[in-house]
Amino acid sequence: MTSRAAGLYQSLDAHRVSLLGTILAHPGDPRLVVCDPELIRGAVPLSRRVRGQSTWSVSIAETRIDGHWRVAFALAEVEGAAPERWARAVFEDGAETFMVDYATVAITDADGARKIRDDAGLRAKISPWVRGPAGCWFFDAGSASCHLAWFSSGLGDGRYGAWWGLDATDEPVTLLVDLALPA
Repeated sequence: MTSRAAGLYQSLDAHRVSLLGTILAHPGDPRLVVCDPELIRGAVPLSRRVRGQSTWSVSIAETRIDGHWRVAFALAEVEGAAPERWARAVFEDGAETFMVDYATVAITDADGARKIRDDAGLRAKISPWVRGPAGCWFFDAGSASCHLAWFSSGLGDGRYGAWWGLDATDEPVTLLVDLALPA
């Protein structure tokens, strides 16, 4: 985790941080997907393309609400790159939010989302874990080159938004998924 992420996490009163793993943006379709993993078959990628072959570290910050740990936000970031400004992340269909209907959120790349959507075997490996107790997981399909980070959606079902952290050349280097929790 970078010092930038640590600084964001420190803004929460009571917090804990988990690094889930890394995802790779494939050069053929270098876009990221943020969605409810149970709805991945209809997921729409974010419209902005990221650098192909870029590796994104995915971590979450949790805060205590009513005595329970809840995910406040997730951060996917390219190591060593710093955002200069922030912009709303818009999905390919023009939407500014995504729907959560099973109390979980996933971050993957567009290629990985396609593989999961089209391969019932991969979906079967993931689904039992998604339906498990609240928490966070990282799925690595190995030879399928499919990485998926997923975690509980803070307060549960609803619509959530995301923001890009853009570098000096307007390239996305950070993705912040806000789970609409008070900090």
